[in-house]
Amino acid sequence: MSFSVTKFFLAPVCLYFLWVTVYFIINFVVSADRIRQRNYESMFVYYDKQGWAHRILYRLGNRMAPAIFLSLHFLFFLTCHCFSILCYYSQVFNTLALVFWLTWSIQNGASFYMDYFSKKYEVSLQKLEQVEQQLNEK
Repeated sequence: MSFSVTKFFLAPVCLYFLWVTVYFIINFVVSADRIRQRNYESMFVYYDKQGWAHRILYRLGNRMAPAIFLSLHFLFFLTCHCFSILCYYSQVFNTLALVFWLTWSIQNGASFYMDYFSKKYEVSLQKLEQVEQQLNEK
């Protein structure tokens, strides 16, 4: 397999910039007021609500926040894209990445269910205590 900069970098980056241009126009020009008024969720709104991200986004002022957001988004895209190229060319790296993501996914899933069901269990215990108190009062 031969590596082609055009095939693996230029084409994906051009497609990304085409997409991000449309995304910018829709989210920050055409529908910006509607998104704000109706409290629609978007990735920008989500990060705007995170304290650490808000400080980064607005470091250069309100007008530059969308540009900073999209610049960071591009860096994330580029980083993930480089990892995908490594996975494509290296079976060892691909296998290690697969094991890592699978392990992380199982851990996250297990943690979610433990948290979720423990909260439900606590609520059911509280209800059981209330029923016992009512029965003891009679």
